[in-house]
Amino acid sequence: MEWQVFEILEEKIDLMVKRLESLTQENREANQKITENEEILRSAQERIDALEEEKELVKGKIEGILHKINQVLG
Repeated sequence: MEWQVFEILEEKIDLMVKRLESLTQENREANQKITENEEILRSAQERIDALEEEKELVKGKIEGILHKINQVLG
């Protein structure tokens, strides 16, 4: 009877260890995905920033052209 208690305890500990290993692996995978997504987000933000800068340059050129047209037309 006493040995059965130890066997049950050992089985439960083995299950806990396996579950811990599984959760640890899931955590590693989740962290890897987070890292990948952060890189994608950073890259997208850089592209947005570049497009915003380009937009401002185009806006400035259009304003300059409109100003010249207004000067010619009086």
